[in-house]
Amino acid sequence: MKSFKEFLNEQTSLNEAHEVTVSVKDARKANDIAKDMFRGEYKNDGSNVYVFKKEDAKDDFVAELEKAGIELQD
Repeated sequence: MKSFKEFLNEQTSLNEAHEVTVSVKDARKANDIAKDMFRGEYKNDGSNVYVFKKEDAKDDFVAELEKAGIELQD
């Protein structure tokens, strides 16, 4: 299994990682969406933070979260 840093370094540097943070209360719903639609495109950094290698995947994830009414944190 790859480490978190190995995952990010495959196609991007840590400075170019694309991060999404959801509210803790919506973390389970967000995780279900991530596992269902974005398998292999992200890694979790905690229970409510998702780190994507590609910006377009992050943008698609955010759109799906917004459709589901999941609250994002800044």
